[in-house]
Amino acid sequence: MQHKYLVNEIARFFNVTRDTIRYYDKLGIIKPNINKENKYRYYSREDLISFSYVFLLKKLGLHLKSIEALLNHSSLETSVSILNNRKKEIEDALNELNRTKDMIDDYGKYLVNVYGNMNEINIVNNIFILYQIINQDVHTFNMIIKQFEGLQLNKIPLFTFCFEKEAFLSNQFTSVMDSRYYSKFAMSIKVEEKDILNEEKLHEFLIFKSEKCLFTTIKFHTNKDYSAADRLRNYIKENNLIVDGMVLYRAISFRNNIIDNQDYYEVYIPLK
Repeated sequence: MQHKYLVNEIARFFNVTRDTIRYYDKLGIIKPNINKENKYRYYSREDLISFSYVFLLKKLGLHLKSIEALLNHSSLETSVSILNNRKKEIEDALNELNRTKDMIDDYGKYLVNVYGNMNEINIVNNIFILYQIINQDVHTFNMIIKQFEGLQLNKIPLFTFCFEKEAFLSNQFTSVMDSRYYSKFAMSIKVEEKDILNEEKLHEFLIFKSEKCLFTTIKFHTNKDYSAADRLRNYIKENNLIVDGMVLYRAISFRNNIIDNQDYYEVYIPLK
């Protein structure tokens, strides 16, 4: 093995650019020797070994500042501490990725349900939904999202229209958009009550809790066709069902098309 290596030789050895090697020199990670006669920069065999260490640490995702400290200034105890800090960063990142994956799974279930059960009407039991009314003075959108994150349930909050039963059953309810004067905007998550581990945080939310609930998924053609809401209201009247509280329209998906906008909702109607 040779004893001196030029910049381009080090670069070829580790399959990186010469600029990378020069950048490490600039940062003081590994500085070359300089030939006094021709001013060429060269590295020793020991430097070659150090470069292998640098690229190993870089593979572990360490910042160059930490690599420089590990290589040139730290004790073994400090090295262990730096590696443990990196391990903690990875664990936090994995937890966040798993949380995001859980939220994708949660949202995916709603999409699959809408796709496979459009307009089917079912009576379901023991529905538990946490929601928070959007209010620009008290509860902004971002504030509400953070409140839900504090529950650590990994559920995706959905935009929700909240209708008092009188407004929902009245003739004023001709469309979701027209009825905005009779509804409140909210964000909501549907959960199992038993999954809430931090009950102290429940006081931060409003609770939709129904032992018996009419559930369906419907589609609106925005500004054109809201007949699905009429059919739902007629079904309740024809079957002599008694609405027993606030009605929730939870927005699942939107198709923003200038010709044919479509909105998809799941609907929860509490019954006596």
